[in-house]
Amino acid sequence: MENLRNRVAEKINKCLNFCLKYEGEYKYSVLGTTFDLPESIDKMELDSLLSDYINIDYGYKIEFLIRTDGESFFHEREFSDERCAVSISEISDDMCIKILLLLPDKQLRIPIPTRMLVSRLEKKSFFDLLRMFYRHLYSVTVEEKGKCGFVFNNVMQIAKASLFNVSMLCGENYSLVKDIEEGERISRNIRLNRRGSPDVPHRVYNDEMVQYYMAGSSARIPKVQFLSYYNVLEFWFDKTYNDEKCAAIQKIITSPKFNHNNLNHYKKITEIFRFGKNKASENELLQSLLEKYLDINDFKNFLGQNDYYLNNNAHKISDTKFSLTDSDALLIRKLAKRIYRVRNAIVHSKESEEERYFPQDEKFISQEVNLVKYVSEQVIIESAKVI
Repeated sequence: MENLRNRVAEKINKCLNFCLKYEGEYKYSVLGTTFDLPESIDKMELDSLLSDYINIDYGYKIEFLIRTDGESFFHEREFSDERCAVSISEISDDMCIKILLLLPDKQLRIPIPTRMLVSRLEKKSFFDLLRMFYRHLYSVTVEEKGKCGFVFNNVMQIAKASLFNVSMLCGENYSLVKDIEEGERISRNIRLNRRGSPDVPHRVYNDEMVQYYMAGSSARIPKVQFLSYYNVLEFWFDKTYNDEKCAAIQKIITSPKFNHNNLNHYKKITEIFRFGKNKASENELLQSLLEKYLDINDFKNFLGQNDYYLNNNAHKISDTKFSLTDSDALLIRKLAKRIYRVRNAIVHSKESEEERYFPQDEKFISQEVNLVKYVSEQVIIESAKVI
């Protein structure tokens, strides 16, 4: 694909011309000297519309471009099972080529003094320099063990699920890049915990819920973090409530005791909707969600490792205190009440409201972020589909 080689050479020359234009008579020749383009360039289909995300399809493996925020530390990670291998690493030379071709000319300038650039060019390849100066851009690669070829959408699901697992377990926030300008926007992240090492994902998570979760992981302001994680919970409110009511109705009408000619039997159905009320309060919706998705034993372990939630009851926004001796049902009621009251305090600022959020409450909200983040992770995991 000579045309592609020419396009890459032209972009490299443009970049170097931008960077070296103040050097006067100094000319830097690219082709045939420093830069040996990888042979794989002849097989690359950079304009393929396989996905909304920037990727390279190698046949038996697919590399996606990902970005991390400016405060996260990058760690190379590899994990595999009998099906596939997943790696998070620096971008490949092939991905460097794709980034180079996608970059607008105005962004081609490498942010380094000219003489230093010349010195580094003598020691490093041009693609090493790209990796150095686009250091917040990395790759997640999914490789099929049998090398028989992938169903593309399945690979993308594995990639997304892997990034969620790494974010949840390691506190490193990555997201797939849709366009290079999006990749250039650097956000920030506060790492709240580190609890283990990821594995190849066995579940596919709801993409929209994960986006809310990642927004919370990237935010710096505690109240923004809290609301982003609360968005994860709110996402399933209506579905959980409706599914619960439909299941209860189905249980009634499929019972052999149900007589469709007996009007009294229909009263049981109307009672399900709370005597004609067809919409529960948001606190009730949150409680229904927790009843469905929260692993109560895991929650008790969480409380046992975070005694702040067992001892603290002094703050005006939420005086709900948990106890390990509480029944399962009581723990869920308390959890729903506590999360919902903090949410209301952040969202509402009416003068008449006694429970309002003020900037001086930030330390308290930071503690509540850990709680709602934990719950949002449980909901994402438990509502996921097994691969």
